[in-house]
Formats: sequence, C-alpha cells, structure tokens
Amino acid sequence: MKHIWKDYSVSDVIIVVWILISFMYICKLIYTQIQFNRFLSILVPDNSNKIEKAYKSVQNNKNYKFEIYKIQGIKSPCITGLIHPKILLPEMDFTEKELQYIFKHELQHFNHHDLWLNMLCEIIMCFYWWNPFAYFLKEKFKDMLEFANDKKITESMNEMEIYEYLECMLKIIKNNKMHKKIPVLCFIGCGRSTVQQRFDLIIKGQEKKYKHRGYILYIMVFCFSYILSFVFAFEPDYNSPSHMSDEIIYNLENKDTFFIKNNQGYKIYYKGRFIGNCKSLETFQGYRVYKNDKEAKENEEIK
Repeated sequence: MKHIWKDYSVSDVIIVVWILISFMYICKLIYTQIQFNRFLSILVPDNSNKIEKAYKSVQNNKNYKFEIYKIQGIKSPCITGLIHPKILLPEMDFTEKELQYIFKHELQHFNHHDLWLNMLCEIIMCFYWWNPFAYFLKEKFKDMLEFANDKKITESMNEMEIYEYLECMLKIIKNNKMHKKIPVLCFIGCGRSTVQQRFDLIIKGQEKKYKHRGYILYIMVFCFSYILSFVFAFEPDYNSPSHMSDEIIYNLENKDTFFIKNNQGYKIYYKGRFIGNCKSLETFQGYRVYKNDKEAKENEEIK
C-alpha cells in the first residue's frame, strides 16, 4: 500500500496493469475468433457421399445440421463455433467407419456444451494470465473434457469397435499436433502423456476407474487450495507487549478540534485542552484555526 506518486500506491499500479493486460487478452481472444470465423466463411462445405453417409449414421435421430469442411493445414479433426458449430477435417483419407467415430466424438462435445465450457475457460484465463498454476489447471480441464468424451462414446461399444476407435486415434496422432491458438476442440489435441492416459482409460475402463476418481479428487483439492490462497494470509507470530504505552491516541474530529497559530506552527487543542504542536495543517483542511490565543479564547472554551 506504499504511496509512490501522489495518492497512488503500489497496489493501484498492480491493479491497473492487471486490468490493462486482461483487456488486451480479451481483445486478442475476440479478434482470433472473428478472424477464424471469417476464414471459415469463405470455405465451401464438403458434401461428398461418404461424409454425408457417415454423418447421418451417427445423428441418433437428432437433426443437427453441421457444416463439415476439409481444410489443408489442420492436423486433427475438430469442432468449432458456439452459435453455428462446424466440424473440420484434415486433408486425410478416412474410411467411412473412421468418419463415424470422428463425428461421434465431435457431436458428443456439442451435446455436452464443451465448446461453451472451453470458451468460459479461455475467458477466465484472460483474467488469470499472471498465474502459472491457472495455465496448468486449464490444460487439465481440457484433458478431463476428452476423458469424459471418450468414456461416454466407448461405454456402448464392443471390443472390436473400441480397438477400431483407438486405431483411428493412432492414425491422427501420426499426423502431428494441432496449432493451439485456433479456437477449437480437437479429436487429438493434447499432450503425449494425456493420449496414453486416454488409451489406458478406454482399454481398461473398469479396472482404472479408481485412478480416474483419484484424478478428479486431485483436481478438486488443487482448486480448493487455489481458492483458499485468496482467503487467508499467513502472518508471522506476534506477542502483545506486557506493558501499556504511556501515549494517548486522540480521534481528532472536526467538531472537537481547533488550532492556534504560533511561531513554530500550530498548537493543537482537543475538547478545549492543549495536546501538542504541529508544523502544517495539510491533513487538517476545514478545521477551525485562530490567529492567536486571544481570538481562540473569544470563540472556544479553553481549559
């Protein structure tokens, strides 16, 4: 709280810097989303028979009309768009069965509102840009979206379908990583260790349930500890003095206080009693000030 310039303290400077950089991150997020949407608006959807057939086979009687694009440069299938979602496919040769698994995965993200949760996470990060633990938590949050998605999709599959699903993931992994700046949720968009966890959870889902629960518990403890860091402040131990100070503290309210000018500055009177001297009245603007003792005695009751 130390004042460094006029009435501005260090904390004021920190708050201003935090708000300005947060605003910059918000603007960058909006700009990236707008530019990406403009890029998609000039593309032509891919309406090939294989894609249409694979997409219709996984709709489950829900008439979701998604635009599907094949884009050169992206490395993994993904879904984007909060209001008008779009599915993006890389320039790869997928079989109809592989397309079905991809569409199931991306539609599951849409049904669980993962795109909105991902955007909320990005907005929160704009305000917590200064906290390295927030970036770690962001990555773990996205991993959990993928874990939940895989679990929901594979729980109704037989053993052969599960291995076909994993083979589809492996095929995409060999196609390198997705650029992290694009506002999408990818079929394969996480680190190598997380992909291994996804494989492990899919293959041994029932056996590994306890690990999954432990992972969630770890995230909950981390979040709780993170919130508590803003609630409690640790301070050094302090022992109260065993003796009372001889000093008396006065609450110098305007109605009970007046000043008399002298050669050294001003004499301070509180409830008509002299209590000390001061050189300046800078912090006592609006208080009664008398030129000499005579003027003060004419207007005040001095003890």
